[in-house]
This record gives sequence, C-alpha cells and structure tokens, in this order.
Amino acid sequence: MKISSWISKYWRERQEPYRSQKMTMRDFDAALKIVENNEGDFIGGIDESVILAVQKKLGIKFPPTYCAFLKNLGYGDIYGHEFYGIISTDFENSGIPDGAWITLKERKQGLPENLFIIYANGDGTYCAIDTHLENSDQEGEVFEYGIDGTIELIAEDFGEFFLRTISEP
Repeated sequence: MKISSWISKYWRERQEPYRSQKMTMRDFDAALKIVENNEGDFIGGIDESVILAVQKKLGIKFPPTYCAFLKNLGYGDIYGHEFYGIISTDFENSGIPDGAWITLKERKQGLPENLFIIYANGDGTYCAIDTHLENSDQEGEVFEYGIDGTIELIAEDFGEFFLRTISEP
C-alpha cells in the first residue's frame, strides 16, 4: 500500500466519529427548519435547570441532539406527530406529552432504565432514546419499545429519528 493511500485511509478512519456527529446535528437542524417553515406547534425551549433536574431524577444523560430539541422546541407536534419533552420538574403529577412522566410510569411496567420515551406510535408501542452514554458527546440510538417488552432499533440517533418522522407523509 502506498504511503499516501495509507495516510488517506488513516485520516478517514480518524474523522469518521466526527463526521457522524456532524451528520446527526445536521439532521436535527434540517428538522428544525421544517418545523420553523411549517408552523409546528411546539412549546418553546426548556430551561437548562429543568433538563438537569430531570436527568438527575431519572439517573440518565440526554444525548446532544435531544438536548438541542429540548432547548429549542421543548415538546409539541407537527403534521400529527407529537414529540415528548419535559413539561416541568413535577414529573409525578404530569401527563402526556411529558416524557419524564411517561418514562417513570412505564418503568413500573418494565421499561429498561436506560430508555427515555420520546414518542408514542398510537398502537401501544413507544419510541425511546437510549440514555446510557459513555460520554457527553455520544448520541443515543432510538428504539421502538413494544407492549410485550420487545425492543427494536429504528434510528441511529434522535436527529435522524426526528427528521425522518416529520419528513414522511
């Protein structure tokens, strides 16, 4: 192998994690533009102190794209798709679309501790983001969680999930 080929291959491999992080945020930014251009009905940004309180209470860490969603949009809907967020720090006496409330409720029914519910499919299944992250820059995969406890990977991260969901008819 030529030195230039080896260097090129080495450089691509070293840049791959950064490229995927940029793509993740790019997906989220593209979805944010769709929301802004199509008058989605979102509550607005959630204060950082509320986000931190929820993470502490649930023993989780939100990935960067979901934090960006919470800080920019909070929770709400577009095209009939309701995305869960955080309503307040009173998670016990809340309701839909409070992701903290439904996550705590579903944990009592067997939802794994690492999942945080972000969306309901309307058939008894939920979409949940993995919050078991090794570092603060890591994205969490999105899974469909069935009423029978089945778990299926549906997106590599929240940015991909959000964009794909609001882009599909």
